[in-house]
Amino acid sequence: MRPIKFFFKINSKLSRREKNLLLLLFIVLIFYIIMNIFIPLLQNYKQKQEKLMSLREEYKKMVDYYNDLMREKKYMGEFKKKKEEVLNILPDNGDLENIIESIDLLSAKNNVKILMIKPEGENTGEKGEKYASFFIQIEGSKKDLYSFISDFENQKRLTFIDSFVINFNNENLGSVELKVRYVYY
Repeated sequence: MRPIKFFFKINSKLSRREKNLLLLLFIVLIFYIIMNIFIPLLQNYKQKQEKLMSLREEYKKMVDYYNDLMREKKYMGEFKKKKEEVLNILPDNGDLENIIESIDLLSAKNNVKILMIKPEGENTGEKGEKYASFFIQIEGSKKDLYSFISDFENQKRLTFIDSFVINFNNENLGSVELKVRYVYY
């Protein structure tokens, strides 16, 4: 309470002109404080807010770019997987070792004995596809021979059985002669 009494005491002793000057000084002081303290603070705040907005935009662009990259990576993975599937069905070369190995694995799976695998050369089809032709002779039980032929037809790699001859020696044993084409590009 003492400062208020002091203010009123000073206020009563001042003339009208001094009071006006004091009011003007007070207004100038407030204007100075506003111009030199508050406005720079507001401008600094505004600059930081604009920088924050630009950083948010940049962050959003980076997140979108990252999401695009992840989407492309996913599509590339799917593309590579599909490409491998297609190459399993239709390889880009007529690798004789792989063909003979696949025939050998198929015969082992179906318990048939390979008597002969004879490559008969390569030919080119109408659309540029290439064929590796083979003559295959196998023997085994009736059930195993049918199973071999069925698995041979259902394998993933694109193959054609041009002809086959089945010979049965007795009720359960026999042999099969196949002429087949393995397709590749």
